[in-house]
Amino acid sequence: MKPTPRTTPADWHGLARDLDGDVLRPGDGGYELARLPYNSRFDIHPQAVVLARRVEDVQQTLAFARRHRLPLAPRSGTHCYGGWSTSPGITLDLSAMNTVTTEGSAATGTATVGGGALLIDVYDALLAEDRSIPAGSCPTVGIAGLTLGGGLGSVCRAYGLTCDRLASAVVVTADGRIRECSADREPELFWALRGGGGGNFGVVTGFTFRTHPTTVITTASLEWNWRDTERVLDAWQRWAPAQPDEVWSCLGLNADATAGCTVQAHLYVLGERLDVAEQLVAAVGLPPVGQSNRTVSYREMIMSMTGVHGPVALMQLTGRTPDGVLDRPPFVATSNFFPHHLPPAGVHALVASVTRRAADGGSGYVLLDSLRGAVGRVPRDATAFAHRDALFSAQYHCTYEPGTPAAVLDDAARWLRELRRTMRPWAGDRAYVNYADPQLADHARAYYGANLPRLAAAKAAYDPDGLFDFPHAVPARA
Repeated sequence: MKPTPRTTPADWHGLARDLDGDVLRPGDGGYELARLPYNSRFDIHPQAVVLARRVEDVQQTLAFARRHRLPLAPRSGTHCYGGWSTSPGITLDLSAMNTVTTEGSAATGTATVGGGALLIDVYDALLAEDRSIPAGSCPTVGIAGLTLGGGLGSVCRAYGLTCDRLASAVVVTADGRIRECSADREPELFWALRGGGGGNFGVVTGFTFRTHPTTVITTASLEWNWRDTERVLDAWQRWAPAQPDEVWSCLGLNADATAGCTVQAHLYVLGERLDVAEQLVAAVGLPPVGQSNRTVSYREMIMSMTGVHGPVALMQLTGRTPDGVLDRPPFVATSNFFPHHLPPAGVHALVASVTRRAADGGSGYVLLDSLRGAVGRVPRDATAFAHRDALFSAQYHCTYEPGTPAAVLDDAARWLRELRRTMRPWAGDRAYVNYADPQLADHARAYYGANLPRLAAAKAAYDPDGLFDFPHAVPARA
């Protein structure tokens, strides 16, 4: 967009009069909490935070931003890893648009979810009816960003990505039009919304998902000696993607300067399958030094996985709701997708990097999530999510206490940059848009691969003037 002309207090008062929701400006009560992103590494002061209550508020706010040439970011859960869901212009907060309604049976019905709903609220509403959707593990992530970027999770091998269950969406595009899109209506927009990343093509005010019924879940956690990590990793990467769809697992490599390094596998299996953990132990060929294995309800699995151990009302960020108690930790992160098994050199390189991190006095973790199954059976060009061939994904992450000095975060960013460079021979430059990394050089190709030209065409069609612009926005030209 062109440079921003000055806005006057009268302009902002006029916008506030046109809305059912609120307009918070610097100095207003509630502004300081409303402006905060999830990642407290970023400190952004918008000219205004608009708290939309209905779709007409979204339309009015987009018109105001166009008229005054203000940058704008739609925001659901504030979790954008790069801090880009908070704009220095207008941050359009949809948190009040958070309803969850259902139709039909768990197996064949749907759930319609407001664009501002958080994942924990979606889970809580659906699990009350013994149904769910495949989604992630962070309770305060917004359903919008999760879905629009793809949506990895612990049942994705059985039910697909979150975006694979999307039946339709309601979107307000840059021109202010309300568009209902599905496979049959506005199909290119619908295609782009399934993996093309949040904040690119419009403001999604509603999602309709196909639900699935819930069942009991067998969960297992296994830990081995760190000295055996290369053997464990090699066995896990061959075992996990070859399992039936109902078996999902992840492998965590954790570096801690004080406690040392640990390697743990976590399994989530649909049904009562206490034997699956022993199959992994047999594949590794070494007994674990610690193991737990039990069958629980689907709800208990979800609440444990998301870290919810009390009333759901408390599982909100401070300032998000009156009862919210969760902190906003500073963190840095990046990611990879691996289309092939790591050879011995790749296994060694990954484990050695984590070992050195702890030896150098640092902390951080590598989380490998198993893929394929239902995820891999969807053609690469059927949605905008381009990594269907991956055997597993990797998230490289360093998180800290609020108030951690910037130098510590910068050191973590350096380690993550080096780790991605180390793994490039086996992962290439692929990355997951929902783990946005400001350090990526060619972010668009890393996130979207061969799907980038089609996404760029959708961007040019639905946001020709670049109203939805930020450092890692989909470009209008590939």
